[in-house]
Amino acid sequence: FIREADAIAALDHPHIVTVYDFVEHDGLCLLVMERMTGGTLWDRFRDEGLRIDQSCALMLAALVALQHAHDRGILHRDVKPENIMIRTDGVVKLMDFGISHMVDLERLTVTGQLLGTPAYMAPEHVEGRPLDFRTDVFAAGIVLYQLTVGKLPFEGKNPHEVLKRIAECRFVDPRQANPRIGNRLGRIILRAMAAAPADRFPAIGEMVLALEGYLAESGLPHDKAAGELSRYFSAPAAYELALRDRLTDHLTRHGREL
Repeated sequence: FIREADAIAALDHPHIVTVYDFVEHDGLCLLVMERMTGGTLWDRFRDEGLRIDQSCALMLAALVALQHAHDRGILHRDVKPENIMIRTDGVVKLMDFGISHMVDLERLTVTGQLLGTPAYMAPEHVEGRPLDFRTDVFAAGIVLYQLTVGKLPFEGKNPHEVLKRIAECRFVDPRQANPRIGNRLGRIILRAMAAAPADRFPAIGEMVLALEGYLAESGLPHDKAAGELSRYFSAPAAYELALRDRLTDHLTRHGREL
């Protein structure tokens, strides 16, 4: 716990929940962390749903945070919507590095126990093979798949069935599951979720660049994505109305109807 506290406290990034202090008292170990107002990415997805562009913008912020951690030798190992916070002003914060480990330290083992959430594990994690930063890339691909398709790529009646399907790495192509995803975003998801680590993005930064390119092509440059998210989460109904008005105006000027 102390090792993890030191590692997390060293992560100073606007998209990572800040750890202010570490306290040990009467056998209890406590982290003093930034107080968050808002909910998780899972809460938003479950309760309200998200457009594809919103999902990509949110994941881009989380990936930038993950890149910061990777650059400092920290593997998260539990990337999932429940560990991505969205403040009420739309700022994205990656949290819960509690089961991460320092890549340059001796690998820790837990006999008979898998650390992480089964639905977001990579094949090498399930099979007990060595992990590296591309394991987080795979998990990020699963989250992006879930947000844009509307369901997880690997599902089963119990954790054992889920783990078996992950090991086989067979799932419905996201472009078939939701044609609105399109080829460019579909290729990003498929590369992130490649069965062999060597076939994935070699680093999370490469996935960041790919997603930035997709958003720019979609009309939402990455340097404007944060502002759009802030406006949306501050007043969702008003934002959607304004977006519809802008679209109506655009189509009218081009001689078309909404």
